[in-house]
Amino acid sequence: MTGTILVTYASRYGSTREAAGAIASRLTALGHTTTVAPVSEARPLDGVAAVALGPHRAADGTGAARQQLDAALAKLPWFHPTDVAVFTGRYDPSRLRLADRLITVLPASPLHGVPALDERDRVQVERWADSLDSRLAVPA
Repeated sequence: MTGTILVTYASRYGSTREAAGAIASRLTALGHTTTVAPVSEARPLDGVAAVALGPHRAADGTGAARQQLDAALAKLPWFHPTDVAVFTGRYDPSRLRLADRLITVLPASPLHGVPALDERDRVQVERWADSLDSRLAVPA
């Protein structure tokens, strides 16, 4: 593949940014040229051969996140991603902004009483990046 792989993300508290960095590091180690940038700064796309996008997701489990992502992708029939993956992340209630912290005190909130947790799996993220390597390769 010629051109840069843009690894872009939207991250409220940094976990998705860290996953994007891990994906870019793995793809770079596999011989690709990568750039990491928040989605709000991911312009222009000249010279970009592929984009890996990591959206920010609340700590609601990968099942619910995947359903929401699939629903969003269904609204874009012209868009055909090479692959779609959802990874678990990190949740630290002590780092929440006021508005997010207020939501977690509501008994009906899915985050009510949830302790800090870190379920990121770097090996899983790197395996996914490895799988991209072969699919992004352009035959000679």
